[in-house]
Amino acid sequence: MSSYDLHPYKNGGKVLRPQNVLISEEHMPRNSDLYLTDRLVSDKDGHRHYYRYRLHTSDPTPFFDTMEYDIECPRCNGKMRLCGYPVDSYTQGEYRCPSCDEKEAGWRA
Repeated sequence: MSSYDLHPYKNGGKVLRPQNVLISEEHMPRNSDLYLTDRLVSDKDGHRHYYRYRLHTSDPTPFFDTMEYDIECPRCNGKMRLCGYPVDSYTQGEYRCPSCDEKEAGWRA
């Protein structure tokens, strides 16, 4: 599983840009306020090709506070969409990239 440190663009907006880091998920809360972890998900035929990303915070954060961010996809830099609810105040929503999902579906067709 990969971890991605999230940083805003220099203009200080609400768009977060992921950077792949070589730090394990256990050490990410000490090194980053916001970060993503990825996982593969199976489609209806059992193929494991769809990526999903979980947003994590180092401090307890209300879910609605994290919804104000636009998060870019680590694979294609497209805008990701929320597709799952938070687990707790550290493990926030799950995101997917519609653009990458369409490419993955096209490669298997």
